Amino acid sequence: MGTPDSITSTLDVQTGLAHLGLVCPSAHVLTKFQTKDLEEALLQYCLAIDADDSDVVRLYGPMRKESSTTFEVSVGLEEITRSFYPRTNHTGAVLCSTTCDKCLPIFYESQVVWHNGIGERELFFEVDMWFEKGVLVRAEVSGLSREEKRAQMLKDDGVFVLPDDDRLVKRRIKELLEEKK
Repeated sequence: MGTPDSITSTLDVQTGLAHLGLVCPSAHVLTKFQTKDLEEALLQYCLAIDADDSDVVRLYGPMRKESSTTFEVSVGLEEITRSFYPRTNHTGAVLCSTTCDKCLPIFYESQVVWHNGIGERELFFEVDMWFEKGVLVRAEVSGLSREEKRAQMLKDDGVFVLPDDDRLVKRRIKELLEEKK
């Protein structure tokens, strides 16, 4: 089955990424993806603006490390490595999974005492990306919005989902927002 490769995007809304479809249902730009549709070898890829054409988003990778030089410093020898992402000419669909690091998780009652009885579940999304000779042509995100996921958890898992205005949830949301700063 292999291990997933990762794709990191250096793009944001200002570079026009939204028109390509790489946003969650809350319109946050998605930037980190995992896939088994490439090499399946824990390799790292990158989505970035093409160096030759600023209107094109290209898949680069996998990341390679090259030894550049060895030099002597006062504490001994140190080797410097340089990382780079070569162009890829991948053509076809790549199915990825991701979470949105800006969306709040779903909070629910938990039996775990050391978390004040609150459990958290991140929102996961599947992303289909289509490439032609390494150029991202389009992407589609599928997954539930936070509100839809809440309803599904109640029904499927039989857990009591806590509202955002719950006293303990408010405190946990405040902690999460502080951590993200």
